[in-house]
Amino acid sequence: MKNKIVCLSLVLCMATMLAACGKANAPSEESGTSLTEKSVEEETDDSEIEDKADAEKENSQENEDSKTGDAKEEKDTDPQKNENSENGNPEIEDVETEDKEDSQENKISESENTEEGETSGGNIKFEELNLGDVIKTDFLEMTIDGASEAQELLPTDTSSVYSYYSDKDGETYFYLTGTMKNLGGEAYDVEDMYAEFCFDDKYTYNASLAADDGGNDFYGSYVEPLNSVKYYLYSSIPDELINTYTTCLIRFGFHDNFEYDYTTDFSEYKNRYEITVTK
Repeated sequence: MKNKIVCLSLVLCMATMLAACGKANAPSEESGTSLTEKSVEEETDDSEIEDKADAEKENSQENEDSKTGDAKEEKDTDPQKNENSENGNPEIEDVETEDKEDSQENKISESENTEEGETSGGNIKFEELNLGDVIKTDFLEMTIDGASEAQELLPTDTSSVYSYYSDKDGETYFYLTGTMKNLGGEAYDVEDMYAEFCFDDKYTYNASLAADDGGNDFYGSYVEPLNSVKYYLYSSIPDELINTYTTCLIRFGFHDNFEYDYTTDFSEYKNRYEITVTK
């Protein structure tokens, strides 16, 4: 009996010890599990960090590629400009060359448009005349008889009272003379013209026209159809110049039918003529 009790006591003691050992081992397994889970979480965190770093690296690389691409696009946007810049602006040179060619073509065109018997005063063309020539249009026949000098200009009839252009001290009248016939259907005033005398390409004077209809004055400028008058295209010139000049360029212009629209701009006149007189 005593032995049975001892045996039961031993069994209970062993059971108690086993139970105690089981409790002691339980926290260790839980702790191991916790550590394992923590390790997995840490590895996950490390993986996420590495993924994040890789993503940032890829973003950085993409940004650099994007900048490089933009820079390349900006450079390549107008390759013609880049080529022009590298080649010393040939585009500008081409434009200048074209302008020069256009200018040359204009000069050639102007030269071709200058008809024979015409000269150009600046951009204004004049028909050249010589002494003895005749101007003939559908409204006028005008002879160029000669050029001369005088102290006075006298009308045809001086047998009695007459009017004339008197002498001016220190000056002499220089004039171009001839006849003018009205070929038009209506009367007109031949004084409605503009004229200049230029001596030795330097000294220029305005000139006027006086008309002599065969009477005793110079009031015959109003010419009826098919009538004729003698004209004097004249200016009073200093004696010093009259005595020393070499050439005189005479220019005059008028409108069709001598329509009155006075101006000193020769370009405004349709009919323009010039004659050079040599002393």
